Amino acid sequence: MTKTTSPLRDPELVEMLADSPELLAIADALVETREDAPGTLSILRNRQWKLPSIAAAAAVSAAVASILLISPWGGSTGLVGRALAAVGQGPVLHLVTEQPLVGWYKPISLASGKPIPVIERQEIWFDKSRDLKKTVTTLNGVTYDQLLETAQGAFTQAGFVYTCDWIAAHPVEAAQARVGCGDPTQTAPAQTQAQRAHAQTSSTPTLDLALAGFLDHYRSSLASGRATKVGSGKLDGNQVIWLRIDATGERAGNYPTEDVAIDASSYAPVLVRTVGAEPVRFRVTQIDTQPYDGSVFTTPARTYPPTSGSSHAITRITASRASDLLEGHALWLGKRWHGYRLVGVEQQQLTTGYAPMSHKPDKHSLGVIFNYASTDRPANNADLLQIRESTQCEMGWAMPCGAIRPTEGTLLLGLPLSSGITMRDGLYIALGQFSRDPVGVANALHPFNAR
Repeated sequence: MTKTTSPLRDPELVEMLADSPELLAIADALVETREDAPGTLSILRNRQWKLPSIAAAAAVSAAVASILLISPWGGSTGLVGRALAAVGQGPVLHLVTEQPLVGWYKPISLASGKPIPVIERQEIWFDKSRDLKKTVTTLNGVTYDQLLETAQGAFTQAGFVYTCDWIAAHPVEAAQARVGCGDPTQTAPAQTQAQRAHAQTSSTPTLDLALAGFLDHYRSSLASGRATKVGSGKLDGNQVIWLRIDATGERAGNYPTEDVAIDASSYAPVLVRTVGAEPVRFRVTQIDTQPYDGSVFTTPARTYPPTSGSSHAITRITASRASDLLEGHALWLGKRWHGYRLVGVEQQQLTTGYAPMSHKPDKHSLGVIFNYASTDRPANNADLLQIRESTQCEMGWAMPCGAIRPTEGTLLLGLPLSSGITMRDGLYIALGQFSRDPVGVANALHPFNAR
């Protein structure tokens, strides 16, 4: 007896149909009908098959359908099944994403004069059944913020995230916390000054929305069959398959339609992009599911960075006095530098404030300003160059003084009231907004010498 060969991967099914070659042929044909061979199905439809019985045909259809459901080579259902299996079935979805930062934080290397790429990394734990979400955000490895979202509200390292609904219901507490809404009918989060500063460096709302849509709907779209294959290609040299997911449910209108690139080998998502005229995209560097762990969803520990700053009276002083105020570490460009000459030195009073619940008193300090003017312009149309220095971070000079602040060897650009901010020899330094070539100025600073 000649042994029958079959493309079916299930040996039990092959054995079951060994005495029914016509049914075996049908099963083989169904298995060979794939998404990457759309012409096969039309050919099969033109053939006439004689079935021994309706019951037998139904048995074959059910058996082949079960193969297609579990086989990655068996069409979109198998593909989606593998994609779902790659994520896992635990109650807590764990996700790590990365994307270039969009915001004011634009550090420049003082050594090379070139921009330093800033990658925002978000590690997220999401438990949909308990309505819990914990997010830890880092910028180039430095923890920038933590956020816990619950059914009762959201909490960051700066404290409770106030919303206009909460403020309307708690006017006395809102007044004590110094938060408010310009329009009492809006429902967007109200913000303290610290939270507004945080928003300057965090992702754009569009990106937040895209990420929220992915978290809410990726697994449910796979499980319900709403995820569909829309193409394939390569990403960073690796073969990927593109799946499209559409949000459904009560808040579906708030979320964009998204295409998800899954690795063709592991079936894990590696990149998400929104569908539209201006697509938003982010990388998925890790995804899995975990059992519930209450210690993950704890309220972030409170930190109390400065929340406000102001500058006051300016007094003219000698350069020697400036060095004393800066604990002997004053930096300057000398009496003359590249067409500029020193025209005066000043001290300025500065005040740093903190959130009321921190119970920290305002801090008062003195900063020093070295003023240079261009020698190529008339005195009434001077090209000014200011160098502001302090022994502490000064929000009164528009310095970022939270988790992200000036560091040695880098210059922060794009900030208000300055053309660059850096730190050197224990001093926080802001270059005046009229300064040309801020990198050159920062690199030219050297210890004060009265000669």
